[in-house]
Amino acid sequence: MKLSTIITVIINHVYISSIFKHASSLKFKDYIQLKNTMNDNEFEVSLFSRCFSKDRERIVIIGNYSIFRPNSYHRSTVSKDIVVLEIKKNESLKDYNTKVKYYTLHNSSMSNSLPAHNFVVAEFKFHHFKLAVIKLQRSIWWNAGGFFLIKNTLIFDGCKNAPAILDFMWRLNVLSTVYVCRDENYKLTFYTYNPYNSRAPKYWSRVGRYSKNGERPITLLKNSRDYPDFMPACDVLNFDKTMSLERYPVKLCRSARHNNTKLAVSIYEKFSHDIWDHLKASKQIFEVPDDSIGTITEGVANGTISDTLEGKYDMLMIDDYEREAWRNTLNTFIVSGMCYVTEKRIKPIIHRLIGSLSMGLWLSLLAFILSTATAFTLMLKHSFTENVINIIRAVVGTSMLNEPRRWYRKVVFIWLIFTFMIVNYYLQSQMNAILTELERYFDHIESYESLSGHKYEIYSSEYFRQYFYNWDFGKRIQSVDSVSHCLKLMCDNRVVCIDDCVEMKFKVRESLNYHISRDVGFNRYNVLLFRDDFPLQTRVATLYRRLFQSGVVSAYQVQQSWYFLKERIAQTYKWMPLNKFEFPFYFLLYAHAFALLVFTAELLLTIDYTRFTGLFFEKSTNVRI
Repeated sequence: MKLSTIITVIINHVYISSIFKHASSLKFKDYIQLKNTMNDNEFEVSLFSRCFSKDRERIVIIGNYSIFRPNSYHRSTVSKDIVVLEIKKNESLKDYNTKVKYYTLHNSSMSNSLPAHNFVVAEFKFHHFKLAVIKLQRSIWWNAGGFFLIKNTLIFDGCKNAPAILDFMWRLNVLSTVYVCRDENYKLTFYTYNPYNSRAPKYWSRVGRYSKNGERPITLLKNSRDYPDFMPACDVLNFDKTMSLERYPVKLCRSARHNNTKLAVSIYEKFSHDIWDHLKASKQIFEVPDDSIGTITEGVANGTISDTLEGKYDMLMIDDYEREAWRNTLNTFIVSGMCYVTEKRIKPIIHRLIGSLSMGLWLSLLAFILSTATAFTLMLKHSFTENVINIIRAVVGTSMLNEPRRWYRKVVFIWLIFTFMIVNYYLQSQMNAILTELERYFDHIESYESLSGHKYEIYSSEYFRQYFYNWDFGKRIQSVDSVSHCLKLMCDNRVVCIDDCVEMKFKVRESLNYHISRDVGFNRYNVLLFRDDFPLQTRVATLYRRLFQSGVVSAYQVQQSWYFLKERIAQTYKWMPLNKFEFPFYFLLYAHAFALLVFTAELLLTIDYTRFTGLFFEKSTNVRI
């Protein structure tokens, strides 16, 4: 056989062998893909029957997922409330780069746009993945606290993108994400992460820690068993990662009045310490001025509220409920209100003396004296003037000159004497009260209805002006930056300051100079405001609910109230100067002197000069004889 023939036979044999080998490898890959498809169906049925079987929980899906096809036999095993989103060909990330976020009740109403709890992102290439998730984020069903399933099993070695995909989800503040992919050996693999610590159930094993741009790393976790042995309960896939934060930094913001230097620790700081110390977080506390808190106007946030919502701070305590940002707030049920501060005006002595008895008592006493004088005129046969003087003597506690002689008239007379004794005791008790008290003050402003009856200059913060638009004095209200500025204006004019009660307690003390009254018909509830999509909002709400229900928050409120009460009691203990005794002392002295003069005048008027002269001459004649 020729050499060329032998070489030709060998080449043909090698070529034919390579063809058969390639064909067998293609059949093997087809077999692997077919087996993987069968595994996908088993995985879908198992996963969705465990995690998405609740009829009332909405599922939002974006991507190509066979289980949501109308004719799929798996559809009966999952929730019936399914929302499918699609990506159009001309869509890009630029379409969702809005600069200003609006917080309005129209697009955040609880009745029209309840957030979903389950999200599925299926079979996307990596460069389209970000667009799909961002579109989900800008939809009305977005909920960073929900459960996200990212399935990418049709791409060979899709697990290499797991760190980048999970890091992107964490940057969107999504805490519960499971990424399902196939590795280089076509094995179905599950990935998740824990941004706070490395703890996880036994079904997960730690892969490593992933960090980008020098930030705090997240812990990547991978299934510790191969599928189908790894198909635990849904709570293992969506396990709680917030039990311990392991010194994770949390930025807390407070206003200046929540950290008053005279008050050891405010209520806000107390329960904040309790919550974050329990979670083992590293607290970073920032303080801002009172007038920089801001509000939400026409859907646009401003001030510190805007900084918090945008992520500069994680949590902020504000003094009223922001309805437009209801998803970001937690009601603490710590009640504040609207208070009025007025300067105490001391009543003159004559007002205090007249005010010792009510006008009705004064009129009753006068009518009683006149009627008694009339009765005495009939019984004693004396003039009306003499009887009036006689009754005045009974009122001031001195003896009467005349009394009736018949027994039934004496009974009436004795009863009147006892009545006048009671009146005398009451008058003396009122005089003793004037003697011991420091001052009496005119009536104060107690509610917004009483503002219309007083000619005050009214100053208020811009926030409280909205509550007086329908009143006749609403146009007279002038804006002021703070209570301190209003108090300066109070020195020279009749001014009333309106502001929050808690701020009043920190800046103004109930004293001899100022009176603070709270409007009982107006309450405000302090709330906690969180940044958008804060992952720990639900956990903080749970812990605060436990503190409130167990009475811890109420105990803190009692401590704060007792602090203000002690200061108020300490301010009421004042030395009484001697000049405070002058008026009651001299008044009683002059009253007794006046009574003595009345008594002397009465004696002079009642002397029988004729009889006195006759007796005198009779005695002198007898002496001569």
